[in-house]
Amino acid sequence: MIKKLTALAAAAALSFAMTAPQGYVEELKNYLLSKKSFAINGKFYQYDFEHDGKIQRNDWLYIDTASNLPFRLMGKTPTATDPFGWKMLDKIPSDLNLNSPSGYFIKIDFPKDKELYGTYAFSWLYLYRQTNDVYKLMGAKPDHQFDYLDINGDNSPDPLQGLNPDIAQNSVIFNQNGGENAPDANLQSCQDSNTINYGGVYYSYSTKAQYSGKIKYNCDEASQYSYELLTDSITITDIKKSENYHGKIDGTPFNGVSEYDYKAGKIHIAGTYEGKSVDCYEYYVPKVPATFTKNQNSELEELLDEWGTGGPCSPDFIKSTCPGFYYEDVEGCSEDGMAQEDILDKAKDIDAYEIRKFNIFDSTGVKNYIKIESHYILKR
Repeated sequence: MIKKLTALAAAAALSFAMTAPQGYVEELKNYLLSKKSFAINGKFYQYDFEHDGKIQRNDWLYIDTASNLPFRLMGKTPTATDPFGWKMLDKIPSDLNLNSPSGYFIKIDFPKDKELYGTYAFSWLYLYRQTNDVYKLMGAKPDHQFDYLDINGDNSPDPLQGLNPDIAQNSVIFNQNGGENAPDANLQSCQDSNTINYGGVYYSYSTKAQYSGKIKYNCDEASQYSYELLTDSITITDIKKSENYHGKIDGTPFNGVSEYDYKAGKIHIAGTYEGKSVDCYEYYVPKVPATFTKNQNSELEELLDEWGTGGPCSPDFIKSTCPGFYYEDVEGCSEDGMAQEDILDKAKDIDAYEIRKFNIFDSTGVKNYIKIESHYILKR
């Protein structure tokens, strides 16, 4: 039922479909997977401009990422140079929920589009936020209704299969999703779980992971290293990491996301705990590019897991826009750089879920991918 409803919601946004030449879909997916990242050009919001309770085909508000300016889709008659009919608004409506976009618009400049159609005007993707489905724009009808890629020939838009989009700040990276339709035969997996009950302390964990490329992830907590280099050496040029976490600490819910940009030395942190919200940035000394040999798994693990942690107590910390209570309540370091107990050190009952995703780029152009899903329970 829910899956059907979300599919219908996406269809309301996409509306019309168009088939593509043979080989187009696979070439498109290979192109998306081969690129380091794509900028998110803007966010779409479904918005009732007339406030009449009816959503029309031009009731879509678009906020440009670079300028933060709002536009109405089909707000004016489209032209050859403006196929979307953008109409700039005076301001972003005050009743718009900025935290709930319907989807993201991504310009990809797919070479095959230029070859086949002579233009990049419709070389765009629509990433539907609720399902993470990716749709390819193909063109527009004479009445300015948009055509999206129809893969199976049923005259309805179809999402691209086998893609796992990772959104980090204002960019997106496409990976194989590891499902039955995934094109990457080299995607490996592992899992482990254990329960310890000793001295009045109960601890349980379960971990499963997927990885591809030159770095292996070891799920077994008894392993000497969590990360193992599978080649003689690697020069890492950039890392994009995301952490999504939620659960309860002593019965109090928490949730959050952290997005790490290793090359820029920047971390975006957003979340809530005990009725307080945080949306801020930390800045650390960048540690990439960096080269590691096969006997430097310890140093590799330190980079992947420890960089960007510790706040003002870290020697690599530069500055932060995070509020003082974030360091007082969450970090094991005070705002003025004094080590202290954090909430996890003091908690008696923890039930936490975490998903970590790494996109690790090396000097040969290979994108190494790691996804780790963990569940921890601690009672003491």
